[in-house]
Amino acid sequence: MHRQIDRTRWPVLITYSDESLNHDGYTYQCSGWTPTEKNLRPQYVDEHGARTSTYTNGKHSREGLTLIGHAYVQRWEHWACGRDEVATWLERHGWRHEVIPGKVWRSGNQAHRWVREHVDA
Repeated sequence: MHRQIDRTRWPVLITYSDESLNHDGYTYQCSGWTPTEKNLRPQYVDEHGARTSTYTNGKHSREGLTLIGHAYVQRWEHWACGRDEVATWLERHGWRHEVIPGKVWRSGNQAHRWVREHVDA
């Protein structure tokens, strides 16, 4: 996290620990992550018995999956700046939205990409 992820571009990182797999999040806690919401989530297996998600290729589907129960999943967050400082953080590090002409997202909103301008340190 500290060496390979550009925190100027990604001011918040999110990960999860799954209690059904005996993950208690201890490593996240020791490295400065903050536990946020904890939710009971359904757990599925595929036809080979492998745990799997209902979300794949941008779609939700339970086809071919078997519900095996529920488990608590803890969300962990690591912020490089304050929650209300994200826009300022990105701008200060040279990041801005650039419109992609003629393209819109599925939602109908204008498509864009993040580009970084040179910033003197």
